[in-house]
Amino acid sequence: MPPLVRCRRVLRWTVVFAVGAAIACREAPPRRGGGRTLQRRHLLAERYQAPGDPSAARVPTATVGGVIRPVLDDIASIPLFEKVLPLPGGADSLHIDVPLAHAPPLCLSFSVTAAGVLQYELPPRLVAPSDADEPFDLPIAPLGSYRSATIAVHGRALREQPYVTPAITIPRGARLRFDVGVFDFVGASPETAKFTLTAIAEESQTVLLSEQIDAQAPDRAAWRAREVDLGAFAERTIRLRFESALAGCGSVPLWADPTILAPRPATAASARKRNLLLISIDTLRPDRLGCYGYQLPTSPVIDRTIAAGGTLFEHAYASYPSTTASHMTLFTSLDPCVHHVVQPSMAPLRADAHLLAEYLRAAEYETAAFTEDTYLLAQNGFVRGFGTYMESTDTRTVGVVEETLDHARRWIEAHRDDPWFVFVHTYQVHAPYTPPPGYRARIGAPDDASGNYDAEIRYTDTVLGGFLDALDTLEPREDVLLVFLSDHGEQFGEHGLTEHGNSLYDVLLHVPLILRAPGLVPAGQRIAASVGLVDLVPTLLDLLELPPPSPAQGRSVAPLIRGEPMPPATLYAGPLRSQVAARVEASHSKWIIDRASGGRTETYAPDADPGEAVDVGGPTEVRDQIIADYGRHCAALPPVPPGSAERPSAIPSGVREKLRALGYLP
Repeated sequence: MPPLVRCRRVLRWTVVFAVGAAIACREAPPRRGGGRTLQRRHLLAERYQAPGDPSAARVPTATVGGVIRPVLDDIASIPLFEKVLPLPGGADSLHIDVPLAHAPPLCLSFSVTAAGVLQYELPPRLVAPSDADEPFDLPIAPLGSYRSATIAVHGRALREQPYVTPAITIPRGARLRFDVGVFDFVGASPETAKFTLTAIAEESQTVLLSEQIDAQAPDRAAWRAREVDLGAFAERTIRLRFESALAGCGSVPLWADPTILAPRPATAASARKRNLLLISIDTLRPDRLGCYGYQLPTSPVIDRTIAAGGTLFEHAYASYPSTTASHMTLFTSLDPCVHHVVQPSMAPLRADAHLLAEYLRAAEYETAAFTEDTYLLAQNGFVRGFGTYMESTDTRTVGVVEETLDHARRWIEAHRDDPWFVFVHTYQVHAPYTPPPGYRARIGAPDDASGNYDAEIRYTDTVLGGFLDALDTLEPREDVLLVFLSDHGEQFGEHGLTEHGNSLYDVLLHVPLILRAPGLVPAGQRIAASVGLVDLVPTLLDLLELPPPSPAQGRSVAPLIRGEPMPPATLYAGPLRSQVAARVEASHSKWIIDRASGGRTETYAPDADPGEAVDVGGPTEVRDQIIADYGRHCAALPPVPPGSAERPSAIPSGVREKLRALGYLP
């Protein structure tokens, strides 16, 4: 199909805009009024999701002021040209020919990628039909030693048509909640945007909102929270029309997450929902925490406030020894060989897999994530199901735990009358280990990498203590299911290795996992059975009394929390290059099998040898059975249909410097 025809016919494409400006998280003022007893009708779900399907894979998202939100406008952006071209030495422009005969007015955007990393983008250019046959001279900036680059051109229709909802019968006491914002393309001149919301009832039309965001408005780089009373239309059937207007190509007006809220009928009132807070401390080893037996005082808050008040899993394991794959497993209950999202340069998560946030949003939770970017990119699918997704691209330091937790606190304060799920992720403990002055001396740690790592843990613990104290003033502890974990560990010379992502030994796969929920999860309990992060989603949905996830490879371990026995399971990790690990709980054995070297195997008895120092060997037939079982395990979902898989995305330029700071790029 010619690019021109595709541009005319394209429907419901998802666009994730790159973060262009400094992070500025400006939440709406607190909304009161019994939010936990409200029913929610997400208009985005009705437009983009099949009935009963939690998948938000087709819901478009956009970034304003560093905050990513699901948006109503389906802004079509399709590839028109992509080619690896040699970079002309000494030239400042590159001639490209994009066939656009008979094109409607389009906004063309240009990107230059080298070595899989987005180097820079150019301001969009408006192309009218009269310009369709003219070639482009694309300005080229110096790219150091690169001799070629991938040049990509995408086309976007100049303006979306107004969206009119299907007929909606308005309940008594209903109101419509949404945000408006403007995305300004990098390097483009901002333009004034106009928003109009109209209620269409029978033969009458009522304007509910008319707003303009000027090009120079001081709060332009932020979402604006709005709420409209629908009481005048109680028990009437109306349609809502969302319109936006913009003169040119440099900006896009956006409606974010329009939702109708209304009191539940007395006969349908449900019990108060328990909130969910999931805290992930990247690269945190459990054996460096006091509650797991460490001798240095690295974690007094975690020990006293979380572990002592909750249930600690002594043997919890990740499915991959680095951030992206491990987090995708804990969010989907699918192992890496099934979800295939291993690195940020990979294609997005497949549409038939569902994330924890999607299940909870479908259950009428407000959802938000606050991460420190780089390996949990929205473009990989982590954004799905989150009403707010914030990635910090601050490269001044690797970890910004104070800032990240403060954003989460302010969001919770603004949504304290809603049932909510908040995910918080920090790189504070990650290399390079640069704790604030005094923290290493405070715990008596040596002046080396390991000691500075421990000091980073103590600093994170201190900041976390302040956050949890603030949370206690906002929410009763019994209303919050708190989950504390890490995605993987870190090596300090074990097996001759350092850092992570390079082995399947338990020093990387063993992670802390603690759940706290007074009245639901026993305090001070320790569970010795082996569990995986792959079990997390089924367990949390079970504890929150929600339907089990599907598809899922993990199982709910809530029976263990309740003191009930469970049959032994096998936990897999990898594939890491050609290696796969299998923890066979029934035989108390751990296998690391290299499938590319004739099945070379390491076998350990982790109960007696937790450091995996002695390879005890194992029968070939057992190894072969493990490989066969793993193959069946990885066939849990059917292959993605040919031609339907999303293409890998270039790493955004704003992430490149953060990757360097984390040590992943030279």
